[in-house]
Amino acid sequence: MKRLLIGIIALAGISFSGLINATPCNLGGVTPAADCADGDGGAASAVKLNGGLFFGFDDWAELDKVEPGDPVDTTYWSGDFTGLDGDFSLVTNIWDDYEDLVAVLKDGATGPNNDRTVKWSAYLLEDGVLDYDWNYDGSYHEISNIILFGRGGVGVPEPATLALMGIALAGLSFARRRRV
Repeated sequence: MKRLLIGIIALAGISFSGLINATPCNLGGVTPAADCADGDGGAASAVKLNGGLFFGFDDWAELDKVEPGDPVDTTYWSGDFTGLDGDFSLVTNIWDDYEDLVAVLKDGATGPNNDRTVKWSAYLLEDGVLDYDWNYDGSYHEISNIILFGRGGVGVPEPATLALMGIALAGLSFARRRRV
């Protein structure tokens, strides 16, 4: 009986934990997006993304920041940014350099759906996709900036590792010849 009661309490605790972690983030803000998460007050930064383990990672690096009126034609992306809606295209080789990318839209006032605890939303971009758009309906204040973050550079085999593998394969072939 005691085990049953402990099991029921544990299940009840697990079922309510999802409610606590729910966020007002709207996946329709940036499309296509794989996931989204809201940030607290203040400016978005790599420190905040990494400290909050956004999307399960702690190695985000800021790549670029754009404000309304800035030309969006940089090393990483290009596009049109008005403050309420826009679009952007990533450069074609960016997915060769980064495993994951996040676009952060910062609302300078009260956040999405007038939630005063949310000041910015991070959108995990769909892997391999180059063209995105975003649109906030009238319930949002204008976006003050968009920041692009990247993580997990795609590794290239080091020459020493390749040489070590070559030596190991050569050693195996010599050992095999001796036995035969």
